[in-house]
Formats: sequence, C-alpha cells, structure tokens
Amino acid sequence: MKKSITPSSEVPSPFDPGHQRYSGLPFPSHRFIPGLTLHPHTISPLPTLKKGGGGDFLYGIDLFNFNYWWEAHEAWEMVWKTTAKTDDDGKFLQGLIQISAGMIKWWTGNLSGMKKLFKEGLEKLRSIPEQNLMGLDLKNQIARIQHFEESPSAENYPYIGLQPDPRWPKSKVLGRKISASISNDSTNLGPDRLKY
Repeated sequence: MKKSITPSSEVPSPFDPGHQRYSGLPFPSHRFIPGLTLHPHTISPLPTLKKGGGGDFLYGIDLFNFNYWWEAHEAWEMVWKTTAKTDDDGKFLQGLIQISAGMIKWWTGNLSGMKKLFKEGLEKLRSIPEQNLMGLDLKNQIARIQHFEESPSAENYPYIGLQPDPRWPKSKVLGRKISASISNDSTNLGPDRLKY
C-alpha cells in the first residue's frame, strides 16, 4: 500500500514500503536530510560496502526507492569512483547521483535546486547510447524522472526498476561482464540472481 506523502520539514518515509528490493543489505537507522537530521557518519554509517561492487549499485537502487536519497548517492559514488568518470559508466552513475541529490532538494522545498540537478542528471543519462545498463531501461527511467519533474509528488515517484536484458549473460554492466540466472519470472531480479 502506497503512502501519500508530500514534501515537508519531516523526514520522508518510503512512499511504497512494499516496493521490490534488489539488495539484502539493511537500511540505515535513519535518513539524512541536510538541515533536518544529523549527518549519518555521526550516528550510523552505511554498511561496509565493497568498493565498486555491483552490490553497491543494487543497494543504491534500494536506498533510492525507499527515499534514502543521500545514502543512495553515497552507495553509487562508491561505484562511480571506479569508473573513468567521463565514460558511459561514469556518466550513467553521475546522472543517477544527481537525480538522487535533486530528490533531497525537492523534499526540502527547493524546486529550483531540484530542477537544476535533474537537468544535469538527465543530460548525462540521455548522452548514453546503451539503452540498458545493469538492467535499467534508460529510456523508460528518463521518462519517469521527467514526469516527476513536471509534476513532483509521491504518486509520480520515479522508482528504479530493473529489467532483464535479453543479451544476458553477456551484457555490459559498468565495464564488467556478468552472468545471470534469469527465470521466466523476470519481475524479481534480485542480487541472488546476478553473478559477478
């Protein structure tokens, strides 16, 4: 059941607490919203992530989908640091990082800040010729982000959903090759089904 929440000075709860998860890592004890909550490094840091692992990317998706925007930024930045930064992998991750930062701006009522970060993030995502990176359908994700930007609300939240890539097990995933066990039920593409 989706929760109806609008931006405010309170800490966000997940809009859809039953949304699909891709990572088995636990969520932090609280969400960091600058100006509203203490910085997580002073309370409860993120679980130890393997620098640049695919699990960091999946954990970032979970964090984003459950409104841990700053924390998603941190998880994706771990992976971004392993890229060439200006290659497609780097632009892809930096685009997601900027969208996540834009969500914090939206929540705190800074719509011009949200639009600026969304513009920069969307430019990076649009510049990537690959249509499916790590199971993310970029064209559809870009459309969801644009829809949210035009009408920001919990109902229009741009959840990140992964789809199996028909080219697996030889799909390009952030510069690495993966193999995947994809069953006929592709709606639950979790980390236990990805082998790095």
